[in-house]
Amino acid sequence: ADTEKILEVDEEVQPENLLITLIDLDLNNLETIEVNRVGEGRYTLIPFGNGTFKVANLPGVSIMTNAAQSIRFSLMLFTSNDIVSEGENAADFGFDYPQAYCTITAGEEQVVLILGDQSPDGSASYIMREGEPKVYLVQSYLTEMLFADLYSIREKTLPLVTINALT
Repeated sequence: ADTEKILEVDEEVQPENLLITLIDLDLNNLETIEVNRVGEGRYTLIPFGNGTFKVANLPGVSIMTNAAQSIRFSLMLFTSNDIVSEGENAADFGFDYPQAYCTITAGEEQVVLILGDQSPDGSASYIMREGEPKVYLVQSYLTEMLFADLYSIREKTLPLVTINALT
């Protein structure tokens, strides 16, 4: 009987320490990351070359190498250990007017993440997965890269131009 009580306590403690993976896709088959920043526009990233991305429909626009690495890092580690709501008060977390949507497609599978407000201390953001009622708390360093505005992650250096080649 004492063993059963111990197991019951362990079962109650375990879920609080459990990391919940919010992007449960095979990222080796990553096809696109589409970011729609409400009121600010949208863009689609396509894996290109050795670990970087190109921007669909914007030839010549590339993503900074360190930003591409951070986006890939965010995709792999986009987890939460805190479910703050089962959906009954999603508007309290900013989901009545979401800030952005991020659609990640890998092979035939897709996950749509919805960005709500930041937590009161600013260290995390509220996230929902489309079609699910739960509201998760995710560290801001992960959401900032995955939901970044295009200008902040695009390469801003100009290519070198040889004057003689212009004439």
